[in-house]
Amino acid sequence: MLDGESIDEKITVMGWVRTFRNNQFIALNDGSTNNNLQVVAELGRFDDSLLKRITTGASVKVSGDLIPSLGKGQTVELKAATIEILGDSDAEKFPLQPKKHSLEFLREIAHLRFRTNTFGSIFRVRHSLAFAVHKFFNDKGFVYLHTPVITASDAEGAGETFHVTNFDLENPVKNNPMRNEQRAKTRRDVVLEQMLKTGYLDQQNYDKAIATPIDLDYHPIKSIDDGYSAYYKFYLRKEIDSYLKDYEKKTGKTLNLFKDGLKIYVTLD
Repeated sequence: MLDGESIDEKITVMGWVRTFRNNQFIALNDGSTNNNLQVVAELGRFDDSLLKRITTGASVKVSGDLIPSLGKGQTVELKAATIEILGDSDAEKFPLQPKKHSLEFLREIAHLRFRTNTFGSIFRVRHSLAFAVHKFFNDKGFVYLHTPVITASDAEGAGETFHVTNFDLENPVKNNPMRNEQRAKTRRDVVLEQMLKTGYLDQQNYDKAIATPIDLDYHPIKSIDDGYSAYYKFYLRKEIDSYLKDYEKKTGKTLNLFKDGLKIYVTLD
């Protein structure tokens, strides 16, 4: 439309108002391009009450004739026959005003930053690059899928919902090698097989390791700091965290495990 192929045709467009000058010239954009379509609202044709609602950010529907533009900066312009307000915008509160905004400010209004030329261009480039990469691999017969994301970040309680461990956290006794030696051997053999498949072990060292019996070096737990109670401490901290969250939810008060002088008694000396 903007390149002039539809001149002298009656068209209908919808989009958001970027600027409105002299109560006559509307810069309209629908997001399909960074370039605006200039809409000319002939003076005296429209009510003042309607013109007052044409503010930056307002959503409008315009019908009229597409004609060659007499001004600079555009090839064509739309001579409006009808204008309908689809959504009002408070000019004093709408954050995207017709001026240059810093990237820091745009980061605070992520839902609107796509309407700026800067982010409109960035995301169009990103789209083209991503589409080219996906098309290349798709043409080669690859399948795109979303794999689970494993991360060390424990933001917003993510560690509470996703644990990476070989142990059954709800039944620690089952995985105790002192009571279930065969389970311990099975877990070890699985790891060794994966190391062989991925090249971290050659066949000779794999055969040697798989034939080596598990030597259970038993150390009774004497204190919380003796180095053999990590699993117990992990379970204990999980229970305490759960209790503190329940306490905060019920009372609205926050307890700090390390600053509020809490005394915790457990069966481990």
